[in-house]
Amino acid sequence: MTAGGTLARVLALGVLGWFGSSCRRATAEAAPSPRPAPAVASVAVSTIPVAPPAAIRPAPIGGDVAAPPANARHEPCGSFSRLLTVGSGESRPGDDDRVLLEYSTFTRSGQLVDDSTTHDEPVGESVRNLAPGLGCVVKRMQVGESRRVWLPAALQAKDEEEPRAEPAVDLTLDVTLKKLTRAPQRPVDYAFPPRAAQRTASGLCYQLLHRGSAQQRPVGNSRVTIYHSGWTNRGVLFESSVLAGRPASYLSYELPTGLSEGIQLMQVGDKMRFWLPERLAYSGANRSAPKGPVVFDVELLAVD
Repeated sequence: MTAGGTLARVLALGVLGWFGSSCRRATAEAAPSPRPAPAVASVAVSTIPVAPPAAIRPAPIGGDVAAPPANARHEPCGSFSRLLTVGSGESRPGDDDRVLLEYSTFTRSGQLVDDSTTHDEPVGESVRNLAPGLGCVVKRMQVGESRRVWLPAALQAKDEEEPRAEPAVDLTLDVTLKKLTRAPQRPVDYAFPPRAAQRTASGLCYQLLHRGSAQQRPVGNSRVTIYHSGWTNRGVLFESSVLAGRPASYLSYELPTGLSEGIQLMQVGDKMRFWLPERLAYSGANRSAPKGPVVFDVELLAVD
């Protein structure tokens, strides 16, 4: 594993994007295989492409790439950081918020490993998905703020798919927060359905949040266009087309059993909340799928 491969582990671990990097970009027509998770944009995007290591270039402003200076902040997550450029505004990211980052990454000897300006666009990622040592820094940043971050090799996750990979190395990143997108609000009743919720014979619980004006309803083989967000029963957001900023489109039967059933209770324009027991959610799906009950907020936009 090269230093470039190490960078991919640092900036995009895919903790929540459990449906695979090919599905992490928000695409309105991204259809998953039957029954596993709805493979729309979660709070993650595709793994960062890594450019070949560049030639040694002059050290960035500050000249302290090799080691954190005395005035660097020792972060509670084990990294060090210092301010390069002050941002604007008071808003700072939360764990589930999506951040757009520009970055340059160096080895401690000053060799440029990767630079986001060589890619098509900055890196968009959920704060929760950022590597240990980086997420806690980004959570303190404002839009427009730049920080230098020293990531010890000990914080970097081992690449389980490449057991012969070379040991991780200490890295130094210059990171700029370009944009912050707030995650949808977590339901207060994410753990258990309230008494007011209705229950179907299968065990699906649901609650109408908003009644639409259209009369059209989907059936089992309808293609539906939806905005949706899903949380585990611990309140962790694991996917959201709302956060991605564009709706998702599926055939009803491609969705988890409980969600397919629930959407057929809706009419266009409705917003509903669904509590799926595990057997109606991702039971039997791949090992990285959410375990246990889940809750979805769904807005039905169209039926084809």
